[in-house]
Amino acid sequence: MPQLHRMTINVRAFGAIITRGEGDFVMLDHKTLLLVTLALVICACPPPSAAQITIAANGGRSSMVSDGVAWAWGYNVLGQLGDGTDAERLTPVQVSISGPVAGVGCGDYHTAILAADGTVWTCGYNAYGQLGDGGAASRSTPAQLSGLSQVTAIDAGGLHTVAASGDGTVWTWGYNAYGQLGDGSTATRRVPTQVPGLSAIKAVAAGYGHTVALARDGTVWTWGYNSYGQLGDGSVLAKSSPVHVSGLTDVVAICADSSNTMALKSDGTVWAWGYNATGQLGDGTTSNRLTPAPVPGLTQVVAVSAGYGFCAAVTSGGAVWTWGDNTRGQLGDGTTNRSLSPIQVPGISGVKSIALGSAHVLALKSSGAIWAWGDNRHGQLGDGTTTDRHSPIEVISGSTVPSGVVTIDGGADYTSTRQVVLTLSATDESGTVSEMCVSNDGVFDTEQWEPYSTARNWTLSDGDGTKTVYVKFRNSTGGQSAVATDTIILDTTPPAIASVQIAPAVAAAGDAVRVSVSASDAGGIASVTADGVALAQAGGTWTGTLTAHAALGEHLVTVVALDGAGNARTDSTARFRTARVVAAGGRCLQGSIAHAACESFLFRTWGRVTMVDSSSFDLDDGCGQPIRVVCPGCSGITTGDYVSACGILDASATPKTLTCDPAGIVRYD
Repeated sequence: MPQLHRMTINVRAFGAIITRGEGDFVMLDHKTLLLVTLALVICACPPPSAAQITIAANGGRSSMVSDGVAWAWGYNVLGQLGDGTDAERLTPVQVSISGPVAGVGCGDYHTAILAADGTVWTCGYNAYGQLGDGGAASRSTPAQLSGLSQVTAIDAGGLHTVAASGDGTVWTWGYNAYGQLGDGSTATRRVPTQVPGLSAIKAVAAGYGHTVALARDGTVWTWGYNSYGQLGDGSVLAKSSPVHVSGLTDVVAICADSSNTMALKSDGTVWAWGYNATGQLGDGTTSNRLTPAPVPGLTQVVAVSAGYGFCAAVTSGGAVWTWGDNTRGQLGDGTTNRSLSPIQVPGISGVKSIALGSAHVLALKSSGAIWAWGDNRHGQLGDGTTTDRHSPIEVISGSTVPSGVVTIDGGADYTSTRQVVLTLSATDESGTVSEMCVSNDGVFDTEQWEPYSTARNWTLSDGDGTKTVYVKFRNSTGGQSAVATDTIILDTTPPAIASVQIAPAVAAAGDAVRVSVSASDAGGIASVTADGVALAQAGGTWTGTLTAHAALGEHLVTVVALDGAGNARTDSTARFRTARVVAAGGRCLQGSIAHAACESFLFRTWGRVTMVDSSSFDLDDGCGQPIRVVCPGCSGITTGDYVSACGILDASATPKTLTCDPAGIVRYD
């Protein structure tokens, strides 16, 4: 069959991927055939808001989905619009399946519809099994595809279809002459087949003969047709199994033209590679690129789309930039002159997302209005005519919708109670914010609309953990905002204190007493104090130093562990004793002490070390008999050292024994 060049587009908006379709044939040269496609959009009636709409376009048709309803218009020669006919539509017609729609993928002559329940429905051309029903008969109304469920993303290519499942696997079916199904073969598949070697995939895009997948870690994988380097692996060899696009990370969105590929990175830059005959890579040249390269001059980009031979990007400020082929006025600058570098489209602002057909553009504004320009031979602009437009025109009116934010407890990270205070703020460009609806689960099935206010008491759902509050705002004309959210961690459980260690157990007034606390909390420990003194953290242990009280006797140490939510755990079981020093250096313990040691006293002496073993040493204090110093943990003491020792004396032992903490030992040079 002849080599088919087609535009493919992947528009991801509000979690849906919607793309592609094809129309009439245009012979470019003796061996190249361009399939002109259609576009799809999903819209809402009454006047939609941008938060409720996703759009897509491909070739000569368009599509939109809103409130779970799909609409399509444009080219329909093989029933790809899904309205039960093969008639062109110059204005939107509804496309029905059993249940709400979540997304649409437009192929050259076929359409794949993703239902909200994760099932897939297909219609249109089926000669190569691209409908995935096991047969080859085309159909003009969508039918559910058996054997495939829990799908989260879908796209349709030239003659094949690709879907990503919620478990991160990828499934493909249809034409496979270039290996675009990624199963290691070139055999056509008429039912979904899993792509080996791929996991954790969150988005997919299909070109005419190649396929692209975006992993959750921001890496990109490609396979299939590669004559122009559209796989980005540095070669022009087709691949029938996925290959990793090296040097490309932190990608958040992908799209594919018939022979080139684009990726949007988290830093707002756009990278492109593959075919570049009309400047569609935007690098100022017409040279193909076999590996990804940034599109110069583009920053703060939030959405990208690829058409046949031209591309577009939307920036965070709502501006639209286009580059590449402009034969049908698809760059929107009022001319038909191509541009090898991005140019800003005049006369349009406030754009949220964009979708490209083979030579036309759909732009969704924040008001919910849809604007269009470019090729209109099949009515794909949706304005009721077949007149091309070289500058943007509004084809579906919108209405302004509120935008708002919610903050829980002033932005706190934690709360120890379910009762919180919401701070709310919402605005509307041309209307009045009149109502709001608050929810703990985001479903909004039982919650009631209430008058808008800037503060509201709220009760979080039960159970400790991360809690999300969802809020929608509504204006006086019924326009609804996107859902605003904020999160907070509900923690009603105080920390656990596993142990409190005090050393030494007996100290002289003014001496340092070390405290070591082992504590834990599921949400993390904020602070630990001992008798009001802040302890320092080292892993799961908190340590610090107290000063022994001047008053003699036993002292309880109060330890308080506090978590981020303010929950406190108190432990007052640990204790130490303040004792009086009754023997000082230079006095003989044997001569001055003739009775058993009293626990309320410390004894101090000094002298020369005469013997050392693993946990004790003998000290000659000059009184004729050695003192046995028991000091577990002492180190660095050798025979002949002069040492001062302070501890608890057992005068009844032979020899007399002084039990010391390492802190009570001082070695003199």
